Amino acid sequence: MLCHLDGTTVFILILIIHLLLIDYMNNRITIGPSGQLLVPSNVTIPFITGDGVGKEIT
Repeated sequence: MLCHLDGTTVFILILIIHLLLIDYMNNRITIGPSGQLLVPSNVTIPFITGDGVGKEIT
């Protein structure tokens, strides 16, 4: 096993991937021609920073 992931980290990763998949299914997130994610300006993506505080980027 290369890296050890505790349950909280796995849960957060699954949650983020699940939310991204829902947005992708609703066509709110599209894949650009070179593979980048194109997110509309009205969608905010919450992400977890290193200090454990969730912040939103626009």
